[in-house]
Amino acid sequence: LEGHFITWGGQWSLWNPNTEGTVLNDGPNRPPIAVNEVGVYLQYENEMVDKLRMTAIGRYDYNEAFGEQFSPKVGLSYTAGNHNFRITYNKAYQNPDLTNGFLNVTVASTDVIFGSGNRPTVNRGAADGFTIVDSLGNVVGSWPKIRPTTNVTYEIGYRGTFVDKILLDVTLFSKTEKNFIRGGLPVNNPLQGRYIVDENGKPRNEVTLSFTNFAQARLQGIEVGVEYFLSGQLSLWSSYAYQEYGKFEGIPAAVTKSYDNNLPKSKWRVGGRYKDWWRKGISVEISGRHVDAFYFYVGTPAYLNGDVSSYTVFDVDTQVPIDFVGLRGTRLGISVKNLFDTRHIEF
Repeated sequence: LEGHFITWGGQWSLWNPNTEGTVLNDGPNRPPIAVNEVGVYLQYENEMVDKLRMTAIGRYDYNEAFGEQFSPKVGLSYTAGNHNFRITYNKAYQNPDLTNGFLNVTVASTDVIFGSGNRPTVNRGAADGFTIVDSLGNVVGSWPKIRPTTNVTYEIGYRGTFVDKILLDVTLFSKTEKNFIRGGLPVNNPLQGRYIVDENGKPRNEVTLSFTNFAQARLQGIEVGVEYFLSGQLSLWSSYAYQEYGKFEGIPAAVTKSYDNNLPKSKWRVGGRYKDWWRKGISVEISGRHVDAFYFYVGTPAYLNGDVSSYTVFDVDTQVPIDFVGLRGTRLGISVKNLFDTRHIEF
């Protein structure tokens, strides 16, 4: 129908790692890990009102390990000449990764958490949670199954050009995130006679560390981008992003470190782009990017926690058109990252 646009699709993924028991819980005397994930989506767009575009999207996903999720998104976009205004609502999720669900690594051959002696400290995934028993095998508690992290985001944005030379893009966002994932937390305490059980329901004589969901918090921020066109070939651009978490709510006692989700508060980029250099279709871009310092925290092992220093690095990217076996429009990309070999840590 005129003015109505419908797009639909789907995808299927199979996660089938093979670490032979060195990292994950997949051997050598255990069944392989095989997680199927199926997703379908439907998108509807309406342009019946002049200059106004409405978009509605619904997506359903099912993951064998972590369950089902529905993700809706609704947006309105208004265009007047060279100026566009937009507002969107989006609910999304992120599944735990395979490490969160199926990790199986011995951290130490002794108890390094409670000092209870010659029993190993083992870091395990929480795809199925844990049953906790006492020394007689009586069930005295449980550890919950790990769940997806969810977020609800509201955005207001503007994009427009001025005097045919300046492009401005501004986005304000507010995101509420729930069920953050934290690892390296003790599940049981042998000094209190508490143990998890194995596949046969028998107590494991170990200190078990694992992952859990916790808390919710609001992340707010702004992203600004500007590009100035000096000519039809040469432009200079810059972007800046700032984001900050508000107060975290619902932090359990086991999570003793204040939490900032391991994110830098601000970062910026600046660069120049030259199109049709030397010959038509060849483009060259030189850019610099800076990321603020932040504290990175995962829990246990402690050596993974610490300050990540701020850094500034420069990159060069080129695009060259080529005809590959008769395919027109084929392009070859060549990139040099961290041009001056600046020593730094990225996440």
